[in-house]
Amino acid sequence: MNFDLLLSNLEQAEAVFATGFPAERCFVDCFPALQEGVSALASRMRRMTDAALYLALPHVSRQEPQLPMMRDLETLCAQARDAGFAGMLVRNFEQFAFLTERGYPGELLLDLNMYVWNPEAYALLREQSEGLKGFTLSPEMSFPQWRHLAEETEGDIALTAVVYGFLPLMVSANCVKENGAGGCSKKRGEAYRTETFLTDRTGRRMQVTCDCRNCYNVIWNAHRLSLHDALDSLRGMGRGVRLRLDFTQESGQEAAAVCAAFLAFAEGRGEAALPYAEYTTGRFKKGVE
Repeated sequence: MNFDLLLSNLEQAEAVFATGFPAERCFVDCFPALQEGVSALASRMRRMTDAALYLALPHVSRQEPQLPMMRDLETLCAQARDAGFAGMLVRNFEQFAFLTERGYPGELLLDLNMYVWNPEAYALLREQSEGLKGFTLSPEMSFPQWRHLAEETEGDIALTAVVYGFLPLMVSANCVKENGAGGCSKKRGEAYRTETFLTDRTGRRMQVTCDCRNCYNVIWNAHRLSLHDALDSLRGMGRGVRLRLDFTQESGQEAAAVCAAFLAFAEGRGEAALPYAEYTTGRFKKGVE
């Protein structure tokens, strides 16, 4: 059983691929591409892995004169395919429409927040673009709902289940830093990110990624999703479902340890030691109505 990876930075990539982890597809956050160039990022990644490469787009895209969002999309759309990226992981409908209208020649894969809940939604999205090659199952659905969707949809578009990662709790343009946690960075529109934390009433710390280039925050769930015990069930879902490990706030060392643990579980090598004690299985067993 091979996995797909979603990596946020090159430290994670270097650590994971140094172990020989057998990823088939690797989704790389586009932020390094905006810092050093699309071709430069592709060259660095190709030296690490033979996995198919994809760019993961920002969580928010809105057309504002002061922000480079749309210019960034134009750049990525024009350069990604020639640089060696097979496609893009699309995070919102604005990006999906933008890339479709411009005839982007690579694969379009929809991320988990695009909410393909049923065969009707699946069919509607398929009609919008010939480049649509896959979508990510919503973590708000239960395993029976995932299985039903896999059984009721055609097999030419890949389904992906995220089996590990800190999931976004909220994406907001109401900046946490600007409104109290240290003040605005004054780097709006620049290729700059910073991290801070929020603490809820129970004392749980939630990491917050402040994307200053696009002026939005991602507030991450305090507990990571981990479906390491469900790999056999997912393997038997009917048509092939790809499994993805998402890395956001993890160090390179921790990302490599997580990959090693999931590989051990997938290969049935006994009870692997997880490099974390607390986790959630999300809605996998219960879902939402």
